[in-house]
Amino acid sequence: MPIITLTSDLGLKDYYVAALKGMIFSAGGDITFVDISHGVMPFNILEAGFLVRSVIPFYPKGSVHLVCVENPKIDNKELAIVLFKDVFLIGPNNEVLSLITEDQESRSWICKPEYSEFHSFPALSFYTKIAIEIARGTDPSNFGIEGKIERSLWLNPTISKNNVLRGNIIYSDHFGNAVTNLKTQEFLKFQAGRNFTFSIRNVVFNRLMKHYSDVTRGEPLLLSGSHGMLEVAFNDGSAYKLLGIKEDDLFSIELV
Repeated sequence: MPIITLTSDLGLKDYYVAALKGMIFSAGGDITFVDISHGVMPFNILEAGFLVRSVIPFYPKGSVHLVCVENPKIDNKELAIVLFKDVFLIGPNNEVLSLITEDQESRSWICKPEYSEFHSFPALSFYTKIAIEIARGTDPSNFGIEGKIERSLWLNPTISKNNVLRGNIIYSDHFGNAVTNLKTQEFLKFQAGRNFTFSIRNVVFNRLMKHYSDVTRGEPLLLSGSHGMLEVAFNDGSAYKLLGIKEDDLFSIELV
């Protein structure tokens, strides 16, 4: 049973998502369509990459994950097909797919559509058509040449010479939890059992929690999220609203 998922910044107000679904259903066969999210902030490839990366482990081999989020900084009008962990990623070659693969082993094919195939809505005119064919088992080499995808510079936090780790907030979920670009396992390796301070805006944490209930109701906490990333959260509250945290905000971790 072929599966195509869709992640986009198209929202649900307009006809865009319905048109993409209609094209998939009209293709016939037994393709199953799954919405991951259409609430990605416009042009926010960091959000899109995080969302798709978080769900890949739960989908079967051969699933096709279609990502329809453009990046205004890269306008090469290329489509990329990526084979990664036995699933396919399809989307514009604009760094978004590299935020999913994170430099892990993968194979990529770069497709350059004809001008007539690429108009103001490429997700409809080009991307979805390719996704349907890949879901049906068509080899990616029929659509493009094997090569390298555009790589994002937002992949990993950095560690300075004085051993301070710095990173960014990349996503806010429905509850206002602020997700960082630091994996829990990477943090634990850096920390190595030593005391630390995690600072963001005017808030400092010195303990990593496993559950929201590890702090009293209404208190903030630094949490190891179910997605495998560190997040700043509240027990019964929104870190975005109560702490004023926003996407792209910087955080730092110092060992003490």
